[in-house]
Amino acid sequence: MRYIRILILVFCVLLFNIGCSRETCVTPLGIEYQGIVLSSSDGGLCYTGDLPASGTDFSITCSRPLTKVMVNRVVCQDEYGNPQLSSYWGDIVYTHQDSPMSLEFHLSENSSNEDRLFVFVFGSGNETCKISLKQHH
Repeated sequence: MRYIRILILVFCVLLFNIGCSRETCVTPLGIEYQGIVLSSSDGGLCYTGDLPASGTDFSITCSRPLTKVMVNRVVCQDEYGNPQLSSYWGDIVYTHQDSPMSLEFHLSENSSNEDRLFVFVFGSGNETCKISLKQHH
């Protein structure tokens, strides 16, 4: 019985040390962008920017694919759970699908009476980059 308790204790200690860490290492993805002004204060994990109400076109190149599209806090997915690349807000086209991946963004005019918030997430897990864009009305 004592042997079983020792095994359980050793197992719990190993599980705690393997599964948990005080420092979770998240590596920011390097991105390149054209046609837009972005700023980052955390080494490239998150970028922010403003968009004109009239709409805009810009491009982003990243080593990992686009994994999430959000518009006004709504996640836009297709029927397979992939990011929805076209809707009333505009469209996104992969111009180069191998790494590094290049995407062209065409965001349409914001004709509503409220600002529109876009969030684009590239990569997943411990390699990620989040871009938040505010389109004024």
